[in-house]
Amino acid sequence: MIIRSPQLPGIYMTIFWKIDVSKEGVVKPTLELLLKMPDQARELDTKKVMENGSDYFQSLLRILGVEASIEALIRTVCL
Repeated sequence: MIIRSPQLPGIYMTIFWKIDVSKEGVVKPTLELLLKMPDQARELDTKKVMENGSDYFQSLLRILGVEASIEALIRTVCL
């Protein structure tokens, strides 16, 4: 899934969702967030949001769960 903001061209987020199922039937979902932005915009990111975004997303997953985390991410990008 790729999330892009119309107000911020060149910046996008990609969510990779992998689901592993063991032979015993144990399901283990893995979600990762990759962030992409032009080098010029990266210089303006003084709070290092893009650099640490993947870690922030993993924290959201632990606290809110999958659906709420993705929804929060979409809401943030679309504002």
